[in-house]
Amino acid sequence: MKQNYIIKKAGLQGRLSLKAGGKMRLIFDDAEITLTEATIEEVLQEVALLTRQANEGGRVVARTLVDGQEVADLEAFLRGRIYPPPEVIKITTLTPTALVSEAINTALTFLPSLHEDILQKATKLVQGQNIGGDSWARFLEGLDWLNSLLAGVLQHHHLSEPKKKEVSFLAEELRQSLREMAAAWEQGDVVGLADALEYRLAPLIDDCLAFFTSLSSEGERR
Repeated sequence: MKQNYIIKKAGLQGRLSLKAGGKMRLIFDDAEITLTEATIEEVLQEVALLTRQANEGGRVVARTLVDGQEVADLEAFLRGRIYPPPEVIKITTLTPTALVSEAINTALTFLPSLHEDILQKATKLVQGQNIGGDSWARFLEGLDWLNSLLAGVLQHHHLSEPKKKEVSFLAEELRQSLREMAAAWEQGDVVGLADALEYRLAPLIDDCLAFFTSLSSEGERR
């Protein structure tokens, strides 16, 4: 069934087809729009319009693919890209509940690798080995994603009261761990940072993994 936010597809397509030349396909869920010689601004305007209509229908953007490559920020990607121009932009939306459920499945494979990365970083710190800035950046992005997922689960996932308390506890423990890591970093306390990683954060990641595994199992039993 087509979503109610794509009913203006024909009008959008007609307006953007006034220019002659190369074509770009914008696929927004089940709406496919051919953009003929559209500028970046026109593309972004159409995406913004469709996204707003999706939001009004209770859906949010789940993923954006440009020529098969997933991008986190479409505007930054398009403005930073000079050549070649993209051929296909595909945007998929989900309800917040479905998005959280999908993210839980992602967590089941992501958290074990995050746990291993934490222990490796702790070991390198103790041994005095260098850890690159890019590695730290990816690590912090992973923790930020986990923090967002815990908040999303609390807001959009059907939870029993014990589960609500558990996810709230995990979220607070993650915030506290980040505060301890930041304090050690600012003080130049390498040993303290390694301890926070190995003895506080790593066990917490195990607890988060167990929590998400239990939610996934409950979902399968329904």
